[in-house]
Amino acid sequence: MFAGLLVACNGVGGGETPAGDYGDAPDGEMTNYQAPFAQTGNFPTLFSSDGARTLNVEEAYLGDSVSTEEDAIDANDPDGVQNLTNTDSDDGLVDFFITLTSIPPPTTLSVDVTAPEGSPGGTFYLNVIIDLNMDGEWGGQGAKGELEWAVQNEPVQVTPGDTIPFTSPPFGFSNGLVLPDGAYMRVALTKEMVPSNWDGKGEFSAGEIEDHFIQLPMKEGKRLPILTVDCNGPYKPGAMVTCTVTNSGGAGTFTYSLRRIGTGSVNVPLPTCKTGGGEPPGGPVKINDGPPPGAGADPNPVTITCMSTPGVAPDTWKLTAKVKDPPAVIVDGGIQAGASAESESIFYFEGLAKIVQAFTNIMGGNWIHYSGVSHIWWWAHIVYDDPVPLPDATVTVTTTGEGGFSQTDTVVTGPDGIAAGWLTIYSYDTYTVSIDNIEGENINYDPSLNTGEPLVLEVGPEEGIPPEVSGAMLEAFVEGVASAVRDKNTTFLFERLDPAVLTRYGQPACQAYLEGLDDPTFNIRMVDYSGPEPWDFVRDDISTPIPRAYSVTAKVTSKGETSAMDLHSSIDDFGLLYWLTDCGGSTP
Repeated sequence: MFAGLLVACNGVGGGETPAGDYGDAPDGEMTNYQAPFAQTGNFPTLFSSDGARTLNVEEAYLGDSVSTEEDAIDANDPDGVQNLTNTDSDDGLVDFFITLTSIPPPTTLSVDVTAPEGSPGGTFYLNVIIDLNMDGEWGGQGAKGELEWAVQNEPVQVTPGDTIPFTSPPFGFSNGLVLPDGAYMRVALTKEMVPSNWDGKGEFSAGEIEDHFIQLPMKEGKRLPILTVDCNGPYKPGAMVTCTVTNSGGAGTFTYSLRRIGTGSVNVPLPTCKTGGGEPPGGPVKINDGPPPGAGADPNPVTITCMSTPGVAPDTWKLTAKVKDPPAVIVDGGIQAGASAESESIFYFEGLAKIVQAFTNIMGGNWIHYSGVSHIWWWAHIVYDDPVPLPDATVTVTTTGEGGFSQTDTVVTGPDGIAAGWLTIYSYDTYTVSIDNIEGENINYDPSLNTGEPLVLEVGPEEGIPPEVSGAMLEAFVEGVASAVRDKNTTFLFERLDPAVLTRYGQPACQAYLEGLDDPTFNIRMVDYSGPEPWDFVRDDISTPIPRAYSVTAKVTSKGETSAMDLHSSIDDFGLLYWLTDCGGSTP
């Protein structure tokens, strides 16, 4: 119970009806709503319904004047008009303005609050409740959850002898996709705050109650267009933009314009815009009557299509549709709502990452004789033209030989933008490794802009491998191991397992261990390295000397968690890199 609130509910429990200011919304009377909405109003207006009333009207009121009566039906009403005739003189409401930029459209309400000379002044509270779903009652919600209690306990400071203009915070005015035409609204100025879940009832010590019905814009007795624009999206640069203009008012015409509000360079020229009716770009465009209130969506929307041009994205544009709308007009018994002079929709163009470089100083490879055959090992660093590493890109690489060999492979780049792979060749030849394509989300690869040169390798019996590898080669191998773990490529992992590991644990144990690896998050990012130099491979209290090994400081991600680790990779006399691990329990 709020202090001073609902202090006398005699209308419910019996007793005399107190004199005060009452509302005039229909309480058991006709609403004049169009079907299928409620035809009878059950708004709490009469004292017997605990209708909202203020007992003292001398401290503050709405507008220029106020009167008291004994109940909403009072034959001796001092202003000469009984409230429930719906012609009671309510003059506090100044404006009701709908801004058609979204659904529900943001709406504001303006009132004048007067404190006469001799008033103690102080803080009063403004509350507004609207029958958005037009069910003949207050306190519910619109079809999309719009709150009928639109303005809630907004404080208003009043000063004796002054009239203060007050504008409410914006609130949603719609019943789903329909604007409530003719809906009843209660505006309550009270000295006390109203309780939670207010439904228009209660007795208050001071203030005024005004009820209005809200009529949508009219001109010469006809409804004006009330437009809502939706341009959908997002779009790719160069794509067709489609905007739909729907009408919840009467037939008329509108014009439209386009403006960039983003920082890209995509263009949407107005002359490219078309409508189904063949109107000139920008309008004026004819639009038919919208549906009657409650009849659903507009059956005859206008579709505007415009062609965008390629350009730098992301970018943002806005289409604005304008009609000649009237301001809000106070009419006897209600308010004719004003509508904004425009409705707008913002649409977006997604950014496309152009891959323009695969640097030749980063892309490289080598080959090595091993077990009677040769292997080509290649790597590439894929970057934006910023340059920023590009992870999760699918790189298509083709290796060809002058003798007719051809093989195409796809590899996904890691977080550092490195793509690495290897293949087996069976004859001496001159081989060329080249990038064919780079694909992925928001990637637009233009091969003509790639400044990287293909990798050319001469594979022959006299070729040798330097005893050391570069940091880029080591980094590519480490990423190759991580990629093989993620992809469960046990063949690669087994072939590149150091012979010391196989000797220690045996082939069956290592194959079983590799087949059990299952971590799609696994990744290794090399931070630093040293070597090659002698290193002891110590596991299960057994030490095996590795003549030439690299020590790698890395960030290792496993099972979604990242930590710093020291890893090792061995290199043989031919320059082939291997990895080391623990395959389980040691063999006898």
